[in-house]
Amino acid sequence: MPVKYSDIEWNEQPVVWYIVSCNIELTSGTNVEQPTTHEADDEVQEMCDEFKEEIGRRIKRPVVNLQAESFAVKVVHSGIDFYIKASISSKECVHLRIHRPFSYRGEEPSLEAVLPCQGKQKPLYYF
Repeated sequence: MPVKYSDIEWNEQPVVWYIVSCNIELTSGTNVEQPTTHEADDEVQEMCDEFKEEIGRRIKRPVVNLQAESFAVKVVHSGIDFYIKASISSKECVHLRIHRPFSYRGEEPSLEAVLPCQGKQKPLYYF
């Protein structure tokens, strides 16, 4: 039986409800483009905190302070990709891609990519 999008839940809410309630603009992801970004909230900060040690391993230095600044989302076939700009110092940011699978997949979120050495002024792009 095929899965209907209305049956897929994320954060205990249908995916469509989450996208509409957060006023999130979706894109097809066919081109590298600058997404519409949103100010980071507590949920985005929690995602960053969950992967703090792994981020440190990937950039090859300890991360003491990790503060989410902004984020964008893209719905992909298996879940939702969060693109997050997070500061690690007063002059440097990292860009993160965290994948949150749909609940029916029974998988845990994963840190898909880290772009280190991003300046504070560098905009967030899909990568």
